[in-house]
Amino acid sequence: MSSPAPTSHTNWPIVALVVLAGIVCAAQLGKAHPALPLLRAEFELDLVSAGWLASIFVIFGASLGMTAGGLADRLGRERVLIGALMLLAMGAALGGMASTASMLFFGRVIEGLAFTFIAAAGPGLIGQVSRAEDRARGLGFWSLYMPTGMGLAGLGAPLVLEQIGWRPLWWAGVVPALALAIGLYAIGRSLPSAPAPAPLAANLRTMLARPATWLLAISFGAYALQWFAVMTFVPTMAIELGGMTPNQAALAGALVVAVNAPGNLLGIWARTRGWPCWAVAGFTALGVALVAQGIYADGLSFAWRYAAALSFSFFCGLVPSSLFMATPLHSPSPAALSTLNGGMIQGSNIGGLIGPPAVAAVVTAAGGSWQGAGWLLLACGGVGLAAGLVLRRLEARA
Repeated sequence: MSSPAPTSHTNWPIVALVVLAGIVCAAQLGKAHPALPLLRAEFELDLVSAGWLASIFVIFGASLGMTAGGLADRLGRERVLIGALMLLAMGAALGGMASTASMLFFGRVIEGLAFTFIAAAGPGLIGQVSRAEDRARGLGFWSLYMPTGMGLAGLGAPLVLEQIGWRPLWWAGVVPALALAIGLYAIGRSLPSAPAPAPLAANLRTMLARPATWLLAISFGAYALQWFAVMTFVPTMAIELGGMTPNQAALAGALVVAVNAPGNLLGIWARTRGWPCWAVAGFTALGVALVAQGIYADGLSFAWRYAAALSFSFFCGLVPSSLFMATPLHSPSPAALSTLNGGMIQGSNIGGLIGPPAVAAVVTAAGGSWQGAGWLLLACGGVGLAAGLVLRRLEARA
C-alpha cells in the first residue's frame, strides 16, 4: 500500500482526508450530549447510565491513547486509520438500529475504540505524508478536528432531534466514515514508506522515559480540563442564568465549541511566524484561565458571561494547534510520531474526563455558586504555564 521511497512533496489531499476523518469522528462524540434526553426516555436510562453513554469516548482515550498510537506506528498508520473508520461506521450503524440499551451501548463502545485509534493514528499519517517544511503546519490543521466536528454536531443536532428524532444522528456517521475509508484506501498507493518502527513495548518504554512526552501530555491535559469543564456547563448556565430553552441553550453551547476552531488557525499562524510552542501553549493556558473568571464571577449578567465563554474558547484554540505542531520536534524519531501523539491524546482525555465532575464538585461544595469553578480553572492555567516553562528548556536543546 505504501511506496518504497519517501515523498519529496506534501500530499495535501491525504492530509485533508485525515482531517476530515477526525472531524467525522469528533461529530460522533458530540452527537450524544444533545440526544441524551430522548435516549433516556426511550431506553429508560438512569442518569449514571446516560453519563457513561456520553463519556465512553473519553474513557477509551484516557486509558488507551499511547498504546493505540504505538500500534499505529507498528502496524501502519493508514491501515489502522482505515480499519478505525470502518469500525466507526459499524458502531454508528449498530447504534442507529438499536432496539435495546445494551445494543446502543455496544455500538457506542465500538465508536469509542474507533475514536481512540483515529485520534492517535491521524497525526502520525499527516507527518508521514508531509515534507519536513510542511509537517508542523499539517499537524496544526489536524487540531481543527475536535471543535469542528463537535461544533457541527452540536449546531445540527437540536434541529434534527426536534424534527425526526435521534436515530438519524447515528446513521449520519455511517456513510462519511465508509467514504473516507474507501478514499484513503484508493489513494494509499501514493503514500511514502513509513519509517521502520521499534517493537511496541520498546517504543512505549522509550516514549515514557522522555520528559517531553509527559510535558506535552500535561499541557494538553490542562487545556482539555479547562475547555471541557467550560463547554459542558455552558448550556446549564444558559438555562439557569440566561433563561433559555433547552434547544436554545444547546445551540449556545455548540457555538462556544465551534469558535475554538478559528482559534486553532490563530495558533497555526502564531507558530508559523516563529512563536515557540512553550510560549503559545503556556501563556495561553494562564491567559484563558484569567478570561474564565468572567464566566463565573458573581454579579455579571449572562450576556457578559457568555461573551467571556466565547473569548475563552477562541483563545483556547491556540493550545492544541501549537502542541500538535511541536510533536515532530519532540518525537525521538519519525517512526514514533503516532505514539507521541497518542500520549498527548491520553493526557487530553484524562483532563476531559476529570474536568466536568471537578467543576460540578466545586460548585456543589460552594452551595451552587459558580465562582469556585473559576479558581479551579486558574489552577489549571498555572499547571499549563509551568509545563510550558519546563518545555522551554527542551525546545532550546532541540
